[in-house]
Amino acid sequence: MDNKSSYRVKKIVYYIFSVFLVLTLIYTTFAVFIQVRINGIKQEEIIKNQEEIVATKSDFAIYKLNRLIGDVQYITDMFKIGYLNHSDYSEVISELLSFSNRIKIYDQIRYIGIDGYEKIRIDYAEDGSFLINGDQLQDKSDYYYFINTIKLNDKQIYFSRFDLNVENKVIEEPKKPVIRIATPLYINGESLGIIILNYYGNDMLEYINSGLTTIQSSVYMLNSDGYWIINSDDSNLEWGFLYTDKTNDTFASYYPNEWNMIKQENEGTIVTENGVFSFANIYINGKFGLTDTANLFNFEEKDYYVVVYLSPASTDWIYFNTNPFVLLTYIISNNIFNYGILLLVAIAIGVLFVVYKTESDKIRYFSTYDVMTGTYNRRAGLDKLNSIYKRIGNENKGTSVCFIDINGLKEVNDVLGHIMGDELIMNVVSVIKRNIRENDFISRFGGDEFLIVLVNVKSDDAEMIWKRISLEFEKINNEQDNPYNISASHGIHEMALNTDESIDTIINIADAKMYEEKRVLKENLTTIKKIK
Repeated sequence: MDNKSSYRVKKIVYYIFSVFLVLTLIYTTFAVFIQVRINGIKQEEIIKNQEEIVATKSDFAIYKLNRLIGDVQYITDMFKIGYLNHSDYSEVISELLSFSNRIKIYDQIRYIGIDGYEKIRIDYAEDGSFLINGDQLQDKSDYYYFINTIKLNDKQIYFSRFDLNVENKVIEEPKKPVIRIATPLYINGESLGIIILNYYGNDMLEYINSGLTTIQSSVYMLNSDGYWIINSDDSNLEWGFLYTDKTNDTFASYYPNEWNMIKQENEGTIVTENGVFSFANIYINGKFGLTDTANLFNFEEKDYYVVVYLSPASTDWIYFNTNPFVLLTYIISNNIFNYGILLLVAIAIGVLFVVYKTESDKIRYFSTYDVMTGTYNRRAGLDKLNSIYKRIGNENKGTSVCFIDINGLKEVNDVLGHIMGDELIMNVVSVIKRNIRENDFISRFGGDEFLIVLVNVKSDDAEMIWKRISLEFEKINNEQDNPYNISASHGIHEMALNTDESIDTIINIADAKMYEEKRVLKENLTTIKKIK
């Protein structure tokens, strides 16, 4: 091919790549813009749906709690209008049985006297309500709900925390969620005890935990400590505060930052890297539709939260994910056909880039490292040592330079050959590498000369490191059947603080110490052990 044809081919290739790159950029920019708009619309839609669900479920809970207030007031009024004047309580009992059967949400309805003993108790079961006989009535004087209620004023209402019913200190199975609502019974200004209703909470909880099949979100109900009352994802996490092995399984421990924001805001939606949390506090002031200016309500646990949660594991989370890589991945996965041709081009570019990168890496490697030993070459080693030298004053630490010369390399090359000589060099380097740290380094200065730089190591400690290296040389000489002995002469000099010594001076001092040691060792040095 002549020069002109060759130039034409190059231009065609250049324009093909240029056009594809421009089209890819335009198309991707447009797709990102459209997807961002879609994400914004979807975010508003999901948050609106979640907040509507929260509002519906919290309003239902508030309606139920208002119903409890009305019921306990109604039953209290029954006593106040004179039912207790009947010695057999027959009319009261009859009305309570009828009320219990009609309402079906109260596990127990009780009148407890001023002394703490149950006077009247109606229990409810699947086959209807029934009266507890007198010999089965119990002393409740030391129970928290009696103690907390009997001290209240007329018309004040006590709410226990939401928990599970316990019989004989054992959680009843199947689990029976209960809220106890009570009020003192005052007649003619005299306290005669308390009226208390055990509300069977499944009436509320089953509704809150239902109706999520059309969305990907989960629903939670939390108490004031962040424990789950409802967890539609994992019911095993519910009621953790009642089980010794679950005390750390809380919404508060899983999502501490989100929990703090929920407690501060009371209602709304927050979006974090952990998901989308829409929430409302059921018990905040005014939620009952009553103005509690007279301090009528006494809550053992005031705050309960309904939370609707979208997890990052759901497919709808893509609309909230702000990671640009995730957004691009999503766009590409939904535009496979449109990106098909561009992908082929990208592959071609990638191949070229890999070839170029490989060659660049080879050039950079050969300009930095000694090919045989993998250590820094002289130039790279001096550059790295110079950068360390400049930092010594700031770090306030010394660094030691160890100049070494492999003993007997020339003799090994002459007698055993260069293959054995190279093996000797590699054995020395391997031993040194095993005995220095990752931030230390070795530089090959010549055929048998190396420089070891021990960063932030004083000269005394550097001598200890060299001693370990020498001992390993001796061990190899004694245990391995090499035809030569491994040894090296060394000289160590510390690059101390506040010194005017140059890099060349430091290396020359270490070099001089090395040659002094070599002169002493040379008299008794035996390099060749045997010739095969």
